[in-house]
Amino acid sequence: MSNISIIYLNAISFTFMFLFLYWKNKNLTIGVYLLAWYTVFAWFSVLYFKTDLFHYFRGYEKIRLLPFLYLVVTILLYMYPILKFDSSKIKYIKVADPHILFKFIILMLFMQALVYIGTFPSVLKAALSPSIGDLRDTFYDDDKGIVYSNIIFQKLAVLNSGMANINIIVSSYSLVFMNIKRKLIKLYFISSFLLPLYIYFALANRFVMMIQLGWSIFIFILLLSFISRKVKKKFTIYITGISIPILALFFYISNSRFGNTALYMFYKYCGESFINYNADFFYDLKGQTSGSAYFTVFSKWLGHKNNFTTLREKWAYIDNITGIDSHVFYTFVGGFNIEFGFIATIFIGLSSSFLIYKYLRPFSILTLSKMIVIGMLGLTLLKGVFLFPLQGGGNIELLFTIIAALLFKRIETREKIRKVE
Repeated sequence: MSNISIIYLNAISFTFMFLFLYWKNKNLTIGVYLLAWYTVFAWFSVLYFKTDLFHYFRGYEKIRLLPFLYLVVTILLYMYPILKFDSSKIKYIKVADPHILFKFIILMLFMQALVYIGTFPSVLKAALSPSIGDLRDTFYDDDKGIVYSNIIFQKLAVLNSGMANINIIVSSYSLVFMNIKRKLIKLYFISSFLLPLYIYFALANRFVMMIQLGWSIFIFILLLSFISRKVKKKFTIYITGISIPILALFFYISNSRFGNTALYMFYKYCGESFINYNADFFYDLKGQTSGSAYFTVFSKWLGHKNNFTTLREKWAYIDNITGIDSHVFYTFVGGFNIEFGFIATIFIGLSSSFLIYKYLRPFSILTLSKMIVIGMLGLTLLKGVFLFPLQGGGNIELLFTIIAALLFKRIETREKIRKVE
């Protein structure tokens, strides 16, 4: 088969799975949405390969069938709990203790306020920068990222990196199911959604803008059975309104960094992960980093020395061990392969999917604890179409997700809220 035929086949396979699951469920579910997400970026790989500049920049690339077969099967393996969780068939949600939850919200709002204040100088620097693209490039050589003025802001920023996305889930739950202190809950919801955008604007990072928009829709679909028709219409209007400035900012940063090649770089950004995995990774990976590249927090706790300090040093470290170019996208599957190899990646997917599947049952009952597990797995897979989300701050986020799920399970009450008929 020709290169383009195999790339088409990959996109068609995701399209078929997306349409089949939609036909089977007869509804828009989080599983359907997740497959649709991967389908979109699989088709972007077709657009990317067919651009005039593709072969100019990359030369000849050999595309083979086996890498895509392994990649698709492994992606589905990690997706399995979400594909089996039919969010349209949730009957009711068990309510968390509102008084304990409200105390948590107050604490998180206080933390967020301090992070907003501590990050403001970096946000102002980015806003006043004559070239935000050049500002982004400097972070590749600087291990500090955002510089905070004192140790309190610095420690809160680390805590926020682990809690930011969990706060988005908890604030979404609170907005839909809590009937006390509505103004404060709305403030918590808005603050939680804006804070990641605020921080990553300071880092001139386009990635989070795209993901944040996609993940908002994922959470909305998860809670769809409990949302009235009036609220659904409002959400559609809000998402449309929010998407316009996010997309405008995305293209502003792209134009600032890439100028006349911005459109090509957009296709590359959205479509390269599948092609990179096939042409430059699957047959080129020569070794594994055994947890020392992406799981540095856990590795450090086990007494191992960190082998790099800056992002470029990290890329060089991985390149030296694996023989691949690690600074481009290979999907989350590529990240697991780099750390643990092809076979261990399958076993990790089998074990993690089995545990999550068991935790989510019965599927007809939703809890805040389950929402956190589903939401964070969904976010990992949404990001994972590009890169390995568990690296760096993702280590802390993974740990906090487990702790939060277990803690919020302990504050469940017997009160139930049934879905909107």
